[in-house]
Amino acid sequence: KVQMQSINQFFICSICNGYLHMATTITECLHTFCKGCLIKHLEYNLHCPKCLTIIHPTDPKINIRHDSMIQDLLYKVLP
Repeated sequence: KVQMQSINQFFICSICNGYLHMATTITECLHTFCKGCLIKHLEYNLHCPKCLTIIHPTDPKINIRHDSMIQDLLYKVLP
């Protein structure tokens, strides 16, 4: 069995510090956040909240994608 503490870091949004909801990944750096958290962040910032990589100079929403693999894994490991 895998301890949830050892894999929690992969399922926590670093913006809200909660479990990922509608996991969304930035294609440039592959960091994943909750969709709502990331969209709110992108209203005022054009960089990744974790590594500060510029996402897209004019429309950052072009370079974000729903990450169904991470979201599906989260649903499987959480009771």
